[in-house]
Amino acid sequence: MLVPKMDQLPSIVSALNAQSYQTTAIHPYNTSMYKREDVYQTLGFDQFISERTMTYTDTIENNPYISDESAYKEILTLLKEEKTPQFIHLVTMQTHMPYNGKYDKLSYSAEISDGSGTLDLENYLQDISYSSTALKQFTEELKNLSRRTLVVFWGDHLPGIYSDTIQAKNDKQTLHETQFLMFDSKGKLEKQTTQDAITSPFYFAANLMEQTNQTTNGFYQLLLSLEQELPAFERELYYQNGQWYKEAQFNRSQQEIYDEYQLIQYDIVAGKQYSLAEGFFEHE
Repeated sequence: MLVPKMDQLPSIVSALNAQSYQTTAIHPYNTSMYKREDVYQTLGFDQFISERTMTYTDTIENNPYISDESAYKEILTLLKEEKTPQFIHLVTMQTHMPYNGKYDKLSYSAEISDGSGTLDLENYLQDISYSSTALKQFTEELKNLSRRTLVVFWGDHLPGIYSDTIQAKNDKQTLHETQFLMFDSKGKLEKQTTQDAITSPFYFAANLMEQTNQTTNGFYQLLLSLEQELPAFERELYYQNGQWYKEAQFNRSQQEIYDEYQLIQYDIVAGKQYSLAEGFFEHE
């Protein structure tokens, strides 16, 4: 893996560290997956709380994973006990596969056209129900805190419960889209994003900084410019003008912005990190 071999990798973590935030990563599972402990250290987190060090470790019924409710309690404890500004990155586990047999009591029934994976889907729906309830309770608790708290919530991928038949009936982008939300405990976000908004997660930090009038850096300004031309993308999936394309459709000025983004990515990940030395990632 690339990141653990690097000395540093500029990110929202390093940016907020420079502004005297305490930065914490929480993952209610083991630390070895994806070399998470090494990656978080490279990113500059002050501390990493895993299943071994969490205070709250309750599970639900037969689900082997620590519940979302427990993970949110971990965050709330930090926010209540620590007076310094906090940045907390949480990767939950409750809704992760395998799904069959997680719950004895299922509140949802499902039918799948090809008859495969019905019980998996019903357990997943129960998972989502528990997770949604925990998220709602969490945001309500945040409203009761005196400190303003911002939340960005998203799913990194859809569950692997869909058969080849079902996948064949859906286009590639549908199989890669997940929901997200931005929440402000004081209700002061400048923009109210529509429910059908499409974006990519690497835009989240720049957007949050902009919407809350926080200081930004050159890289975030570049991302915001790129987002105007290309709201979402990954390899062979480019969202432009309300349509998905296999290849990006750029004019000259759009191509220049995209090329600048690619050059910065190369410089940081595989190059000499000139942009880091020149202060491109330092906040104004």
